[in-house]
Amino acid sequence: TYTVRAYGQNSNGTFKELACSPKTYTVAGYGQPLSDGEYYINNKEHGKYLHNTSSTINVASGTLNNLGSTIKWTLQKYNDGYVIMDTNSSKYLCVPSGNYETQNTSSRAVSSGKSVECIWDIVLSDTTGCVLRSRYNGRYLFSDGNTIYTSPEIGAANTSNRYTKTWRIV
Repeated sequence: TYTVRAYGQNSNGTFKELACSPKTYTVAGYGQPLSDGEYYINNKEHGKYLHNTSSTINVASGTLNNLGSTIKWTLQKYNDGYVIMDTNSSKYLCVPSGNYETQNTSSRAVSSGKSVECIWDIVLSDTTGCVLRSRYNGRYLFSDGNTIYTSPEIGAANTSNRYTKTWRIV
């Protein structure tokens, strides 16, 4: 939160505060930018939607008529982050438990939700979208165009590597 005050320059070159009410603003730069609700999650690099079948999470392209509710997700604030739940099966998007510091690991859906492996930070990215970072292991959700993984690196701004980790949530 910061306060904005108006100043004017005197004839002698000094500044003084003008006689008006200060205005206070709260900035949501790094925080959680979305309200609870149902969303479609679309990868910026590949243009495919986060997709959940009964057995796997991947990405899929197509129209809303064809893909239907398999690409609709419920985002809900939880423990200062978000849980992301498939609207069909009520399964949560989670990362595998364990230590995966150097390799890309697949994400998974589980029926028992709201465990620490299922909490995500949704952070505004500098590439016109959001990045989804696991609260459990700090890894970023990304797609290679077919499969969903997590990666320890976010990638440089405005590169294909970063765009694979950038999601448009609509």
